[in-house]
Amino acid sequence: MMRSELHQKCELCVRELSRILSVKQPDYRDVQEMSVLIEEWQSCLDKLESSLLGIKEKLLSGLATDADYDCLDIDVLCLEMLRQDFIYEGLNQFILLVEQEFSGFVPAEYEERHRQNLIRVQRYRQFLN
Repeated sequence: MMRSELHQKCELCVRELSRILSVKQPDYRDVQEMSVLIEEWQSCLDKLESSLLGIKEKLLSGLATDADYDCLDIDVLCLEMLRQDFIYEGLNQFILLVEQEFSGFVPAEYEERHRQNLIRVQRYRQFLN
């Protein structure tokens, strides 16, 4: 994935997370959409951190170019965007929705996805701690 595509994906992910987290009474569809968006968010975060490690190696070896510094600036801005407080609050909201509100009465069409969400919740809980 090209860096500019990654940056655009980060912006879209944050915008969509903001939209879905503004829903006052989330239903099953909202939780499923939130699950997908959080996966996208995690993917963007992983790719950015990998990119930053690559730039760090260049910096440490003295091989960094002006383009690397430009990429570093943009990557750091995107990383800050992905690490906004409202996203972490959203992760907590997602965890609570999956563990408490929707446990026990999940419609049949959402049962498998709910099981996957419960697994994700454990991973996110570790990430937040």
